[in-house]
Amino acid sequence: MENKTTKITDNYSELTNETQQKINEVYKVINVHWLEPNLVKCKMEEDNYFTKLPEKKEIVNSMLKYYYNHENSSVYERTDFLCNEKEKVCICNVNADDFRRVYDRFNYKPNVKFISWLSFYEK
Repeated sequence: MENKTTKITDNYSELTNETQQKINEVYKVINVHWLEPNLVKCKMEEDNYFTKLPEKKEIVNSMLKYYYNHENSSVYERTDFLCNEKEKVCICNVNADDFRRVYDRFNYKPNVKFISWLSFYEK
């Protein structure tokens, strides 16, 4: 039996208004007030989309695991959108700007949003 490993790439950048509009039109977006796995899981349980497509729930759970175990997890807690481009699913932290205003203080930039694009590859 072949032993497969998963490689994860993360592209972190500023979020343009055009990209945000595209995400809201095309992607399944889970809106939460802050990035916390139980909040995200509760939202998925309430949504028929994830009942019909349980494999998408596994993708989101993998994303949460990556973000929460990453050495820079505090950065992701202040990120507006955490997305998987291939699977067309995102977690939107609707209060990310408030968290940046409080925790980033001197580096805070009003009206600047951030996104993380995750990709999972088997190798």
